[in-house]
Amino acid sequence: MINKNEVSYSEDPSLDSELMDTAYPKVVDSNGEIISEEKVILDTPKYDITINAQGQKMKRAKYLDYSSIDPEQMTKKQKVEIYNMLNSNDDSVLALKNVPQGTKITVTDVIFRPFEKIVDNVFKRNVLILLFDGEAGKKYATNSKSIYFDLVNAFEVFGYPDREGYENLVFELGRKKSTVTSYDCLNLKLIG
Repeated sequence: MINKNEVSYSEDPSLDSELMDTAYPKVVDSNGEIISEEKVILDTPKYDITINAQGQKMKRAKYLDYSSIDPEQMTKKQKVEIYNMLNSNDDSVLALKNVPQGTKITVTDVIFRPFEKIVDNVFKRNVLILLFDGEAGKKYATNSKSIYFDLVNAFEVFGYPDREGYENLVFELGRKKSTVTSYDCLNLKLIG
């Protein structure tokens, strides 16, 4: 079990590769075992590339912390609803993975909330996505990376929901076989 208060950083002087000439952050558990050891070699606004002590490189996405909903324009009741949605305390939010393929979603608002978690002793970045379909009166939640990138790519072309002149985007929910995992990946096809 990892104790967040017992994370330390140390240096391994035996690493002499050109890319490995400075300290590697080492995450150590309460027993002193190294859980991960890597160094960022390229840092961009959308992703970073790390290299570990074995020379393996990994690209990790960075997620926007974004909300198209202005809390200053909300009532206290609306703020409580959003808070409960973000904390899985709202039964009216539909899990996108349980929504039928072909469902049309008109995106009127969206919230992205990045978070980190530990899976098999590896820190992973992820993002909670809340989609608001104001036309159908439905709310959807997912942490699907493919849905995140489908939305961000569309918003970068057509504008974000909180920007002046934004016209609601209509997507069709789809699924495709994953090349990495045994389950289907969700995706959004822009149809209007």
